[in-house]
Amino acid sequence: MTQLSSNQFIRNLTIQDIDDCIILESKGFPPEQRCSPENCRYRLSVASNICLGLFETTPLGDSKLIGHILATKIATERITEAGMGKRIQGVENSGHFENSRNIGIHSVVIDPEYRGVHLGHIFLTKYIEYIRQLKLADKILIINKESLIPFYSKVGFENLGLTDCRFAGLIDYDMVYNL
Repeated sequence: MTQLSSNQFIRNLTIQDIDDCIILESKGFPPEQRCSPENCRYRLSVASNICLGLFETTPLGDSKLIGHILATKIATERITEAGMGKRIQGVENSGHFENSRNIGIHSVVIDPEYRGVHLGHIFLTKYIEYIRQLKLADKILIINKESLIPFYSKVGFENLGLTDCRFAGLIDYDMVYNL
């Protein structure tokens, strides 16, 4: 599969999507790696233009969130723990920086029921196209575990090596997509 099915669509996430995003995070990540409800609310409040949801229309005509990408614009060339959270007075480079040209992706998740059909690859590729078309950034950055390096490399991300960010106590890798 190289494209979305006719009943799937992508749109910007809003604060009204928070409950569905939190549920999706709980399906996609162990507790220590999930976006907290507080950080989710923050990201959707300050950066909804770069947070996208993948939805599927149900037979009843409703839409169901089956994937999301949560991001903020970060002040640094790599993702830091401070950059992953809210803006905090006195904490350098914390939170979202609207005028930055660097996007930090903090969460990419596809509902486990929809995995195995390349939706993650399609969704991430469409995300990159969206950011490029709107000229919202020069770089897209992400940290991820070693086992996901091949997935992100196939989409075009470059591995920058081990990250200094120790989110959830994990040893992760910095990757960048230059637009």
